[in-house]
This record gives sequence, C-alpha cells and structure tokens, in this order.
Amino acid sequence: MHRVRSSTAVIFIQIQAMCLSGLGRSVMIQVQRSGTVEVDLNLFGMDDLGAVDRSEIARRQLNNLLTSYADEADLFNEVVQNALDSVISAEEKGFYAEGESPQITIVVGRRPESFHYLFVGDNGTGMPPEIARNLTVPGYSAAKKKGKTLGYKGVGASYFFAASKRISLVTEDELGVVTQFTVRGSFSWIKDPEEPLPVVSGEFDYPDVVTQFYPGGRGAGLLYQFHEGVHPKSLDSLVIVGEGPERELVNWANFFAARTVIGAVSALSNKKIKLKIVLDRGEKVYQGNYTLGEYDIDNGVLGYPYPSSIVRTSGRAEQIDASSQEKIYTHAKRYTAIRRRWEAHEIIAQLPNLTDESREKLERHLQWVDGYLCYSTEVMHEANRRLGGRSSLLRHGMRIAVDGVPQGRSVDLSLTSSQGLDRQAHIVLAFQGLELDLGRKISADEDVAKAISEIGKKVVGILKEYRWAMKKPNRPDVTSDLERWQGQVDARAADSVYPVLCERLDISPVFEVDPDNEQEVIALFIWLNSMGYLKGYRLRALSGFERYDSLVSVGTKENVYRDPADRLSIRADDDAVTGDNAVLEFKHQFSDLINDFDEKKKNPAEVDMLVCWQVANINCGRGILNPCYGEWSDHRPNYGASYIWKDENETSIVVVLALRNVILELLAARERKLDIEGQGIDQLARLSRHDRDGCI
Repeated sequence: MHRVRSSTAVIFIQIQAMCLSGLGRSVMIQVQRSGTVEVDLNLFGMDDLGAVDRSEIARRQLNNLLTSYADEADLFNEVVQNALDSVISAEEKGFYAEGESPQITIVVGRRPESFHYLFVGDNGTGMPPEIARNLTVPGYSAAKKKGKTLGYKGVGASYFFAASKRISLVTEDELGVVTQFTVRGSFSWIKDPEEPLPVVSGEFDYPDVVTQFYPGGRGAGLLYQFHEGVHPKSLDSLVIVGEGPERELVNWANFFAARTVIGAVSALSNKKIKLKIVLDRGEKVYQGNYTLGEYDIDNGVLGYPYPSSIVRTSGRAEQIDASSQEKIYTHAKRYTAIRRRWEAHEIIAQLPNLTDESREKLERHLQWVDGYLCYSTEVMHEANRRLGGRSSLLRHGMRIAVDGVPQGRSVDLSLTSSQGLDRQAHIVLAFQGLELDLGRKISADEDVAKAISEIGKKVVGILKEYRWAMKKPNRPDVTSDLERWQGQVDARAADSVYPVLCERLDISPVFEVDPDNEQEVIALFIWLNSMGYLKGYRLRALSGFERYDSLVSVGTKENVYRDPADRLSIRADDDAVTGDNAVLEFKHQFSDLINDFDEKKKNPAEVDMLVCWQVANINCGRGILNPCYGEWSDHRPNYGASYIWKDENETSIVVVLALRNVILELLAARERKLDIEGQGIDQLARLSRHDRDGCI
C-alpha cells in the first residue's frame, strides 16, 4: 500500500474496488472529502522490495531509468504505444460493434501562462485493477503477445510516471470497473532524496478540454504534466509554432507520425484506427481527425512519412530497370531521389558474406527493406521543413520497424566506399518478432545488428548506381557564399599579427590577414623577400604540376646574410642549404609535409627547405625538429630559418622557415626599438616557452 498523508483521519480503500456507480461512487465521494487517503498502488514496485531502504532502492533504479531515455520523443512514444496496444488488443478480442472503430485521442496542451500537458486516451481494452496497480513497476508488462507487447514497452510506464511533475490515469476494464489515481512529485523525489515521497491520490485530475474530447468508458486515459527538469521541459520547442494554430496542429500530426508508433509501416488491425489530435491553446481549441494508414496528411491519413511521400519527385528503381533500352535515357538527371524496396529474400541474396547464423535469423525475422537515396542533403532538409519540426523529425540513416511500428532512433550507416552519402540516405528495415535492446531500441542480437549494418551498406551501394538518373547538386548561392567568405576574412583579420608588423614599420600591408592556406604562404614569402625582410632567396620557378613546389637559389656567403646585429642572420654553417636548384616546398602547417612523407607523396631525401606558416607542435611524430630562432638562433643555418628537421638516422635534413616565427621576431625587434610592450614580444615569448617545453 502506498500511503498519502495529511492532517486528517486515515481512510483505507483499494483502487480496484472503485467504481463510478452505486456504492463505489458514494465511497469515492467520502474519500475525496477526507484529508488522508491510502491507495492500493504499487508505486514503482516499492511494495515488492524489502522493508529496508525500499524507497532508496526504487529511487536509484528510477534515476538510472530516466538517464536511459534521451530522445525528446521518448515520452510521447511510450504513452502512445500503450494506447495503440490497447485498441489493437480490443479489436482482436472483438470488442468493437458494427460501425464502431478503434479510437485514440491525443490532446496537446500548449497553453500560454499555464502548465503544459499531454493527454492520450483510447477506447481499447482498459486495465483491470490488478494491472493498473502494477503499471508503474519497472519491467512490468501486461497484455503480452508472443512474450512481448507491441513496442516492447516494459519500463515505459515507469518512465513517464517517473519523469512527470503530475500524472493522472483513469481506466475502465471490460467489466466496467473503473480505476483512477494521480501521482504528484515523482521526478523531484527521484532527483533529490531530501524531497518527500510522491503523493498519490485517488482521483483523475484533468483540464475541462479533456472531457470535451474524451468521453470515457472502456479504455484508458493518461494525462502527463511536463516537469521543467526533464527534456522536453515544455511543448514550445518541438514543432514550429509561429505560423498559426492551424499549421501548428498539422505540425503536431507530423511529429506523431515521424517520431512515434503512429507512423506505422504496415496495417496493424482489420478495422481502421481513428486518431483525433487536439491542440489546447487555452483561449481556443483546434482539432484534426485522421486515420492510420499510408501517410497522406493532406487527405487525413497518418503513417510513416517516407521522404518520397513528402517530397514527391523521386523515381522508383524498379521502374527505371523495367524501361526499354530506347527509353532509358528519359530518366537521366530527372529525379531528386531514387527509392527501391526489397523483399527479405531479395536483399539477403545480395549479401553472400553473411554468416549462417545471421542468414538464418534474417530469414526468420526480416520482412522487407525500403531504401531511399537523394541527390543532395537539401532534399532531406526540405522534407523536414515541410514536416514542421524544430529539429529534424525525419533523420538520415536506418530506421528499424518491428511488428509494423518504428522503434527508437535512426541507426547510423557505417559506410566505407560510399562515405559522404550517409546523410543522403534513409532506409527502413521491417522485422517481425525481433527482440530489441530495451534502452537503445536496436537489435539485442549481435548477429542481427551486424547484418543490419551490412544491409545498409549494400542498399546505398546499389542505389548510388542510379545517380545518373538524379539531378545534379547546385552550387551554393554566389551571394551567400561570398558573404560567408567575407565574414571569415573579417574574423581572421582581428587575430592576425602580420598587419600589426606593417603598422609598426609604418608601411602598407599587402594582406589584412595571416595565411590560412598554402597560396597565402607563398604570397607572404614573396613579399618578405621583395621587401628585404628575408635575404638570400631567389625563386627559379614555381610549379603547379611537378612533384615539388619550387626550385630556389640560396645564398649564404655574403656578409649581409651574417650581420650579428641582424636577429634573423645566419649564425652557423652546419646543416645549411646553399647553391642553385634547392628544392623548396610550401605548406600551411609543418605537419602537412610530414603527412606527405608518410603517404610517400614526397621523398625526404629530395626536399631541402620548407616554407610554412607555423609549427603547431615541435613533437612532429617523425624524426626530430629542433628550433633555431630566438634563444636558439646560434644554430641558425640559413637566413630567417626557424627549425631544422632531421629524420631518425639523420640521412635527410630539411631547413624550415616558419613565417609566423619570422613575423614575430621582426615585430618583437621593432617593439623593443620603439620601447613598447606589444604582441610581438608577448607572442614570441609564449611560442618560445611552448617549444622549450616540447624539447624536454
């Protein structure tokens, strides 16, 4: 028994004895007038635990449960699954008379200046008292079919009771017995042991709008009030709400189709299941009526919203294959996407490397696979824009459906040869009787999980062969592309040191930014030479096609290169590069040259010098890189050289000019001459400390 305390007398009553007629009604009236009620609700299974620390054990279990649900649609899906289970079971038991249909009612309570709520009601089987009593027990699942319920909800009821600020349930079973209760404060108690236990009372607490659209009777109704500590905190951030309430109502219908079991991929019952979605905006109420079937929202039918049913310009691979050779050209560059469906045996035949175990399990459980590949991610963006969610309601990857309804989040595609196409693909795999991991809603069987991954690769591999029939992606809008680039340049200019050097030298810079690519490194190197800030280098030629970037003549003997008063001058002859036809490479980062060596694009023995913008890490992972600037300048072999790289056995040596080091040395010298503190002195000191630490 779960006790609810107040200052008045205690009355004991069991929920399963409650009835809305006769003596039961009069008893309930007396209960509601009394101050203390004890309700026979096995809240979160605490009645099943030992007397010692039972609340702490339950609280810890529920806290773990809350963290296992991370998707914003989890709550909605769990609640709707219960209702869908109920009406399917009622239809199977023959509960619906001639002319009566299974009915689910959803009320989205997004009321300004008031609490937000979700109500889901149905005219299904209802719950007898013994089931209602254990509804919140983790792992409890009733109305099982073949060992599991549709959607494998197990912990579902525990989750939405635990995550609520307030939750109310009313249910009437086939015998007309009514059970109802309200639980307040679950989430606060779970997250803070100092908070009091949840309060349980024996009434169904609901807004008037619910009674307007949910008549009661056999079935169940559940009202959930959102807690500010749970995602989602409210109903404001899930769908687009700024285009008017009528459009918002459609967006909510799309939300339930894309993210819950409302998006069924096959028929779930012989009778058409009806769905009423109500938007409670406080001052006014809006409603839409739908049936479950193949998605066609314009005609009031909700089901799984395949991308091709939203952006209806895709082609069917089967139809293309059936075209005669004379007509095949009519499909060229015509479609925004290609879609194909395989029956289980067809796709399994495409996977010769499956293990015998995986093949046997797929043959037992897999029904069909539906693949979709679009020519650009913009097609998926457009589909989601039309669905009206604030985030993508329809996601790329693979969606698993079991026994007719989608489960969990999309599974990522693990592509190898088709990398880049994963965000352009949407694949649905339909299974029957497949056991899923309860938390992540993916296959609990490792063999099947691996097979699903292989199916995804194969589907994309087949569909990409039809890219000739797809439209070609457009380049980004020229204006927007230019504005983006201009913004990037503005941001770079604010952090650049080269323009500061020109300002200190009282000359006009040819750049406003420091280099961030190889072309800008080349231009800055040429400027430094032409202005006389680098000495002894004469480019013989630049090449855009040969293996190496340039040939350079390097001077080292003249006195002007060895002036002791010049901070960039030559101080040592060991390792110097001199003479004509030295091979000079240009890179943005020093590590780019090491990558070329590792990938055998360049031969270390043939490269004499490197001009780059910077050395980000002196520990380069291959060979040894020693500094020869600043405090290490006594080892400088060429004018302006910053580092000397040697491979492991010193058979290859590359002299490195890091232009950032050169700029900082020139700037620091100018600041000392002007007797000012500035970026050059500060950044050169920090760079030296960084390299000094790296040398240890």
